[in-house]
Amino acid sequence: MVDKTTGITRRFCRVLALHIVLVAAAVILGIFGANWIIEERLVKEALYTEAEYYWNQFKIDPTFPLPDTRNLTGYRHLPGEEDSLPLVLRNLHVGFHELESEIDYSVVLVSELASERLVLVFNAGQVRQLAILFGLIPLGLLLFVIYGSLLASYRLFRSSVSPIVMLAKKVGKLDLESLDSSDFNIAELAENADQEIISLTAALNQLFRRIESFVSREREFTRNVSHELRTPLTVINIACGLLIEESDLGVESQKSVLRIKRAAENMVSLVETFLLISREMEHELDFESVCVNEVIRDQLDLIQTIIESKPIEVKLQIENQVHVNAHEKVLSGLVGNLLRNAAIYTDSGHILVRTLRDGVVIEDTGIGMTLEENKRIFDPHFQGMHQRIGGHGIGMTIVKKLADHFGWTIAVDSHTGQGTRVTVLFSG
Repeated sequence: MVDKTTGITRRFCRVLALHIVLVAAAVILGIFGANWIIEERLVKEALYTEAEYYWNQFKIDPTFPLPDTRNLTGYRHLPGEEDSLPLVLRNLHVGFHELESEIDYSVVLVSELASERLVLVFNAGQVRQLAILFGLIPLGLLLFVIYGSLLASYRLFRSSVSPIVMLAKKVGKLDLESLDSSDFNIAELAENADQEIISLTAALNQLFRRIESFVSREREFTRNVSHELRTPLTVINIACGLLIEESDLGVESQKSVLRIKRAAENMVSLVETFLLISREMEHELDFESVCVNEVIRDQLDLIQTIIESKPIEVKLQIENQVHVNAHEKVLSGLVGNLLRNAAIYTDSGHILVRTLRDGVVIEDTGIGMTLEENKRIFDPHFQGMHQRIGGHGIGMTIVKKLADHFGWTIAVDSHTGQGTRVTVLFSG
């Protein structure tokens, strides 16, 4: 089964989403990284340099003024004179400190020379804001360029892929019963269509023209063959009917003629089934309410020539009157093929036909099938290890095709030497 979540457009969108997530993560990490570099490296390095410069000047001139700017404030005090400092700066050990409040953020450096201490307070809140601001602006511009180019690429990609998606939808909606190659007309493509799309459309158009031609020839062949087969079979049936009415015809001869007549009738039924399969490809069949019980009785009469020389008992259990909305010939073809198979592959015992509320069960005590044969029972021309005269290996294939077309369920249970049970449920 094909996974529909692996389309080109969906994969492209996934890659685009992943790209957006990665870029966003890179932006966030970049901002935090830049802020960390400014605070941890630049600010602290500036404070350390400022303290070193002050102490050098202080050694030359003890009256050298303390730093006092908008962002940098200096305090100097002797041991025991901490009361001259703001409360938040008291009792700080030598080194760097970070002081953060609801409205401000400062980096403090406490340095010491001899018995005096220098406290430098740098207002880093504005630096943090500027770092974020100047980090976001270039990154925002970069993101705008990146996502703008991605959006343009996506639209270009969609315009390139959309014709392919359109062709795929047309192929998916094709009705194989009424093919029309005009759905793939190159003239209907946009004037700026890519050459690849034009080539693909032309190839599809040519393909469906060939399919149309093939289907047309097949239908004509099926109709002609069915007609040609009907004519000699009709002649055989009429001739057999006339022979049976001959008064001087012996009993054994009448039985032989009757076998020929029934065999011809079976062949007519098979031809009708083939014709129905061909017709349902051209137009819908006329449905009507068909009594399954009556069809079973008619088909049981037709298999008498197969089982009349065998010690086989035919049992019919009518538990329900079953009616199906279908074509009578279709139902006859399905039930007839199942009963003929049971008759051909059963040498002794019984054939049991039982009706269900919405189906029918056909059981026999025939030769049965192995597990491998059971798996291949619907394969065309498969007859298994025990081929029998009268079987062509197409009966179960026809049964399966008819059941699938009408939404019926068919199940086969068979064991070697124990017989076969086929269950057909008309409710699907």
